Amino acid sequence: MSDRKESPVAPAKLRRARFSECLEEPYRLFFPLGLFWGLVGVLYWLPMAFTPPLISVPRYVHVFVQIYGFLWCFVVGFLGTAVPRFTGTPLLKSWETLIQLVLSLLCMVALIVAPSWAHVIFFLASFLFTVGISARFFRRKNVVPASMACIPFGLLSAVVGGFCMSMVYWGPALGATKFYLLGKGLLMQSMMLLLLMGVGGFMMRSILHVTAPQGPGNSVESSQPTRRDWIVFSCLAAAVVGSYIFEALIASNYENSSRDLFKSFLIIKAAGTLRVTIVAWFCLSHIQIFRWPKSGKLSARSLWLGLWLMVIGLFGESAFSESYRLAFRHLTLIGGFAFSIFCISARVILSHARRPALLNRASKPFTIAIVLMMIGLVTRFSVAFVPHNEMRHYAYAAVMWAAGALVWAFWVLPLSWAVVDEDSA
Repeated sequence: MSDRKESPVAPAKLRRARFSECLEEPYRLFFPLGLFWGLVGVLYWLPMAFTPPLISVPRYVHVFVQIYGFLWCFVVGFLGTAVPRFTGTPLLKSWETLIQLVLSLLCMVALIVAPSWAHVIFFLASFLFTVGISARFFRRKNVVPASMACIPFGLLSAVVGGFCMSMVYWGPALGATKFYLLGKGLLMQSMMLLLLMGVGGFMMRSILHVTAPQGPGNSVESSQPTRRDWIVFSCLAAAVVGSYIFEALIASNYENSSRDLFKSFLIIKAAGTLRVTIVAWFCLSHIQIFRWPKSGKLSARSLWLGLWLMVIGLFGESAFSESYRLAFRHLTLIGGFAFSIFCISARVILSHARRPALLNRASKPFTIAIVLMMIGLVTRFSVAFVPHNEMRHYAYAAVMWAAGALVWAFWVLPLSWAVVDEDSA
């Protein structure tokens, strides 16, 4: 027997992806586009930090650039690439991806020049994408995790949220407050919470090297999920969506007397408690975030940290007073959602480029990116406790987050346009 060690396998040779290949695998277009809109959304605060502000743009532009641009582009890029493969159905058609690309650009322009139309455009984009993904999901040929039952509910949150925000401008004035509260809740939280729960059954557990849990959904990786598994996840997803509907439509009715305000307070607390209970149960039971990641790699630890920040943010938003709710909401948005997005996106890009080893070893760029974004998160969270000069704190937080996102982009995004050259020897 020879004592020679096997030589390591050389990385696959790569070539530049053709535009048609980018349309079939939309992450190649939408991950970079989503990052761009994310930078635009946070750097909005830089000119606003001056006295007087250098620009006069309403604050809602920051919110909806992050939702319709940053979050939605990563949703389209990931689901548009992953769902056809996991379900064994055809890849996205070129026209499906092109429609999403054009509508994304139109939506961002409309936010500045015609905000009422931006919500209509997003509603149309989310509706068309939901129809296409749901059709593949229900025609699936492969066994998929039961947690993917949450994905249609997450996409439904996007569609209904876009419709509600459209009705704020185009619907009856009497119901504008309810439409706004419901649309904001579904778009800002429900959409991403349910999509992450849907992804958690396979992608997150793979990154964290989690073994199959006990209880509902325990067969999602090894065999055919049971009907009970699907019912459990569907009911949990429906309860999350229902909590936002209940909070927006019922709590907004109590606005006259102090007794009515107390009822509204109790309803908001109950809805928030229901959400955090469901999300915490899922993260603890199925993703096992109570365990330190077995892989010991930064990508797994960053995802683990993001999931904890998401749970803590939801808990703080439901437990603390109104003056602190926005701060805890940003723990969920900047920490939970953004960290999860960057970790999962890096996994997708590197796996398609057959460079998974880059995720399985120490990476200085990824370390720097996470540290910078964490500093930005802490700076944004501190505004609730040091409210003076809040615009300056927003600007500092934006700069740190943007710097971290750019480091991440320079490290991994160039590979999003790379395709393995199958013809190379």
